[in-house]
Amino acid sequence: MPPGTKRTKNKKKFTASLNYFKDGSKYNDAEVLKTCMKPKIIFYATKDEFTTPKQVREIYKTIPEPKELHKINCTHDYRLYPDVIKQVNEKVGLFIDKYLSA
Repeated sequence: MPPGTKRTKNKKKFTASLNYFKDGSKYNDAEVLKTCMKPKIIFYATKDEFTTPKQVREIYKTIPEPKELHKINCTHDYRLYPDVIKQVNEKVGLFIDKYLSA
């Protein structure tokens, strides 16, 4: 995993125990979201290498309001796109103001 916000030859080693993956395989986030009544904000990347926009939109259709869906034009690792970071931060700020500030 590259450090920072730029692609470099320097790498940081990211390790997770096998239990992390075993535990993760027990849960289906899409199913959990179907019963979540709290506000949800979902972003999807147009060039994601792991999940297609169609998959995200299909899950989004199945979850209850309140919810927001936002498309970002980048790959999965959006931290490499400063303009997208700004866009995500703005959307999250508005979401917090709308649903979580009281």
